[in-house]
Amino acid sequence: MNASRFWRTIAAALLVEYPDMSERMKLRMPPGQSGVDSLLSAILELLAELSEPCILVLDDYHLIANPLVHHSMSALLEHAPSSFRILMISRTIPSIPLSRLRVSKRLSQLNAEDLRFTIEEADDLQRLTLSNPLTETELALLEAKTEGWAAGLLLAFLSLQNRQDTAAYIQAFSGSHRYIFDYLADEVLGGLDAPLLDFLLLTSIADRFTAELADAITRNKMPIFFWTCWRRAIFF
Repeated sequence: MNASRFWRTIAAALLVEYPDMSERMKLRMPPGQSGVDSLLSAILELLAELSEPCILVLDDYHLIANPLVHHSMSALLEHAPSSFRILMISRTIPSIPLSRLRVSKRLSQLNAEDLRFTIEEADDLQRLTLSNPLTETELALLEAKTEGWAAGLLLAFLSLQNRQDTAAYIQAFSGSHRYIFDYLADEVLGGLDAPLLDFLLLTSIADRFTAELADAITRNKMPIFFWTCWRRAIFF
């Protein structure tokens, strides 16, 4: 993403929440394709004028690949007022100096283990979803199969409604289940570009593969493509 566009989008989002600062922001905001430093200075001045706490949520930050965005984000974190917070959601560790923020106690970090549902939390969730709660053994097995993933647990509970073969179903439950597959298709696969999707489809016939095997598979694209589609038509 272009760094100037990124910061203009951030400024626009702030002005949606604080429209009374629109005129002052326009005076500070440099016109056209201005430098990132000028845009960042204008945003910092806007934040300094806020009289209340402000939280900026940045979802899917792992999609940012522009080093200039990371560098300017570091500058924002360094100079932003204490009333300003950023909630950054990412599947990878952001390319910003987190260690300095951590040492200065300005960073709170949650990883996959922190977000994983415990058995007790999974039990609370199932009681909100299922009319006939699972046994302790069944719930423990399902929690292990989903690795405590909240969305996976919820989708599993939804798929278990009104089923009679609960125990057998949980034993067979996996990421290939229709609800889980649909979720991953929408939330994960839907965000990938066409070449990467093509690569994943072609190499999906192999349980494991090396770089050499992947190269050999993708070199003969059309025959493998039809084989993959035929295989998926049977198993999905």
